[in-house]
Amino acid sequence: MKFFEGDILKKDLKMIEKEIVNSNMFPWYYLPNPVTYKYPCFTHVLLPRYNYESNESVEVNSPSYYFFERLFKNFCKKKKIKVNRILRAALNLQMYFKEEMGTPHSDHDFPHQVCMIYLNTVTRGSTYVFKEKTNVKKHKILKEIKNKAGKIVVFPGENYHAAGHCGKPNERRIICIFSFD
Repeated sequence: MKFFEGDILKKDLKMIEKEIVNSNMFPWYYLPNPVTYKYPCFTHVLLPRYNYESNESVEVNSPSYYFFERLFKNFCKKKKIKVNRILRAALNLQMYFKEEMGTPHSDHDFPHQVCMIYLNTVTRGSTYVFKEKTNVKKHKILKEIKNKAGKIVVFPGENYHAAGHCGKPNERRIICIFSFD
């Protein structure tokens, strides 16, 4: 099981902070149940989910996709991570919830990897990767990935994982996520 970690370039992070994190012009869309209805969020779909039945890719949904795809592919090239196909890509904005983390889940029901780029820093807001590859009553934390603006990570997606919630009511946790095989 491999985990990869690094940072994006400071100039890219500055652009993200200006155009997305600190902008009131970037379009966000309400998602009532990203995993469950208990923790809704806002999303900006860059690339919709891969069409598994026809084995065909889907069309890019946002012009922002190409910027984030470059960050993702540069990191994978640098770390020698093979990318066969991108299964989906999105930006997610989470608000504060009292609980430490959301619902453990896997993004797909087959082997894949997850790439996350943290677009801002918040209190708490880690990503928790669990030992289990199935849904169980109590998950055991394999790795806690601390939230930090500009951090980029890749981890095995078939391991259940959960988003850590912001630690303060006025915070927003913003990430970019790619799933791929």
